[in-house]
Amino acid sequence: PGLIQRTTRFTRRSLRIFVNFMLRIILNFDKTSGDTRAGSLAFTLLLSFIPFMISMAGLIGLLPFSNRYITRVEQYFFTNYIPHGGIQIYSQVKVFLQHSQELSILGFSSLIVTTYLMLFSVERQLNALWHTTRQNSILNSLRTHTLFLISGFSVIGIMTVLRIYSHVFLNSPTIDFLFDQSLTTFVTIAMFSLVYKFMPSHSVSLPHALIAGVTATLLFSVSKQLFIFYSVNLFVNYHIIYGSMALIPLFLIWIYISCLNLLFCAEIIYGLETRYNERLQRVLYAYLARRFSFLCRKKIQR
Repeated sequence: PGLIQRTTRFTRRSLRIFVNFMLRIILNFDKTSGDTRAGSLAFTLLLSFIPFMISMAGLIGLLPFSNRYITRVEQYFFTNYIPHGGIQIYSQVKVFLQHSQELSILGFSSLIVTTYLMLFSVERQLNALWHTTRQNSILNSLRTHTLFLISGFSVIGIMTVLRIYSHVFLNSPTIDFLFDQSLTTFVTIAMFSLVYKFMPSHSVSLPHALIAGVTATLLFSVSKQLFIFYSVNLFVNYHIIYGSMALIPLFLIWIYISCLNLLFCAEIIYGLETRYNERLQRVLYAYLARRFSFLCRKKIQR
């Protein structure tokens, strides 16, 4: 009996702490207008997507690898991070890449500037989470964003080498599938964790950034499967409405979902840094009591 009582008390206390933790996350997400900020960030990313891809492709072209393997890595990213229509969007991006070869140095520099402005927008939206007016200096932000671009460039190079090794020495569909899934998970966790650790002006500890990064990766995988189900089964006639522009609304919806995931999982860091709030717990219990009593009275009246 004593063990059962201690287990029951521990379970109730753990549940109370978890509920309070989720309340702090949800209330702060609502207080900082997270859904509105996600929409603004999604619009910025949509406008910056083509300049970002062209600038990254220009840097990737400097890698000492065959275009065949670089194309495979590019297709890999579009297939795994854009769940529906990734290959079609990649084919359209390739057209822009071909036209971008005629750009001058000044034109290519403008694409780099647009990419940096996109990263500044992500940083600003993350800083709004902690209700702080303190921003990183421009030099520190430029240094951080440059390191992000260099790390992304390095990851693509490493992935190209691993893909070549897997294709040449481990020519097996099963091994290739497991390799792709493991690599996608690792790259996604690293990407989210680095964003949460280094992007905000607020100092974030590495364990908190890793917890938020793992959670964001799990939610990203779940939302990707739900989005595929939605686009295949519930949005089947979108090509009749939009015609040749059918991929644009789906792509915009997916960017918005990804931005929601990015900002909401950043709230996990806020929840881990704040303390247990007894007032929130009392407000929740009072709300549930009112709702429960209202439902009971309504049931009795019927």
